[in-house]
Amino acid sequence: MLIGAINLLGCQAISTKPADSASRDAKLFEHHVERDHVVLHSDFEVPGSDPLLAELNSLRLAIAQQLSLTPADATVHIYLFSKADGYYDFLSRRFPGFPPRRALFVETPAELAVYAHWGEQVVVDLRHEVTHGYLHATIPNLPLWLDEGLAEYFEVGAANAGLNQEHVEHLQSLTNWQPDLARLEKLQLAADMTQLDYAES
Repeated sequence: MLIGAINLLGCQAISTKPADSASRDAKLFEHHVERDHVVLHSDFEVPGSDPLLAELNSLRLAIAQQLSLTPADATVHIYLFSKADGYYDFLSRRFPGFPPRRALFVETPAELAVYAHWGEQVVVDLRHEVTHGYLHATIPNLPLWLDEGLAEYFEVGAANAGLNQEHVEHLQSLTNWQPDLARLEKLQLAADMTQLDYAES
């Protein structure tokens, strides 16, 4: 039997896997750390004092302050894998047909969830996906381009003040580039977005 609908990375809703798969998946995550508005579920031990948890919590207030919003009063659940192989195997079972991504934000009626694996980009990935969680908790039905643009802005960390150098360099490499809001507003699926779409957003 299918349960509920989910929202993947702010794109289209699809049906979830059977309910018993959720309980099976929960057994993958032996470790659990809760810190204010973030709950980290992992298949390896992450100390509760890890600075990453503090940073992801502070992101909630940074987003609210920067955008003049009331801080989200929601909890974001992070499911973190120690190995990329285990993560991608999980995604193929839990969300079949969805293009593989290093990290994924999933919104259901039950929770705001982020799935990721430990790697060189894990901090950036978690900032990006947790931003989606806080935004979705505060602003329902945010346009895709704005949702992704804000996640790209906050993923670089406070020290970079929203400047995503990779995107700047990409846009500078284009001939006669001009922003096109009408084009961005037509974007429907995050899975179909290109680097130009992310950079422009």
